[in-house]
Amino acid sequence: MNILITAGGTKEKIDDVRYIANHSTGKLGAAMAEAFAKDAENSIVYLHGTGAIVPRRPNVFPIEIFSTEDLKNQLENQLNNKQFTAVIHSMAVSDYTVSNTFSESDFLSAFSEKIPITQETSQLLWTKDELLAALEKQFEAMAVQEKNKISSNFDHLLIRLEKNPKIIQKIKLLQPETILVGFKLLVDTSETNLVSVARNLLEKNNCDYVLANDLTTIKGDKHHGILVGSDQSTQIAETKQEIAEIIVNTIKDKSKTRENK
Repeated sequence: MNILITAGGTKEKIDDVRYIANHSTGKLGAAMAEAFAKDAENSIVYLHGTGAIVPRRPNVFPIEIFSTEDLKNQLENQLNNKQFTAVIHSMAVSDYTVSNTFSESDFLSAFSEKIPITQETSQLLWTKDELLAALEKQFEAMAVQEKNKISSNFDHLLIRLEKNPKIIQKIKLLQPETILVGFKLLVDTSETNLVSVARNLLEKNNCDYVLANDLTTIKGDKHHGILVGSDQSTQIAETKQEIAEIIVNTIKDKSKTRENK
């Protein structure tokens, strides 16, 4: 089987020495790659974030990426040039990327210029949409121009973020026949809610399976997870190794079922 796994986390640059990141280490992704690699006939492309754990196996082919944009480009390249039995998208992808940065004083100055207020009523003369449209150009105009390293002389630096596209939604568009496994991490929620959220994501992202897990249940190798299938099936695991084994066996069984049809 040809398998593509994404693991670790993406990072978003603020400047050439600073970035926004998450806590993902890639341990679960690495465990899944190791589990697939036990079968020498499997070939695993391992897209991993900078600093993530990388398995050292002859049939695991690591590709390091940094940002969400890098991930998008690499995924498109892989999916356009190679057919994969399954794509296991466990990477913690940044929800937002840095649009621009500016000093607090510049922002407040631009803000006061663009928001006329009547002395009598102390109410905005512009609607919300008009205000946002007027400020849009100001945000670009007052962005800090130092691209390599932003000066540390500012007492307060404001960072403007914009939403990243959902990478997982592109996978089935490029390879409709691949078996897609998505992941969802919640914090301190019920098992019922984990399953409910996973089922919503199955439809929303056109996944075959979603592994739902709760951050409060992850400690060391202990990792409670629920693999929810589009066929309404659920499988429960309590460690990263168990999660990896369940996913490997599920992919193997589903692939054989498709071949026999």
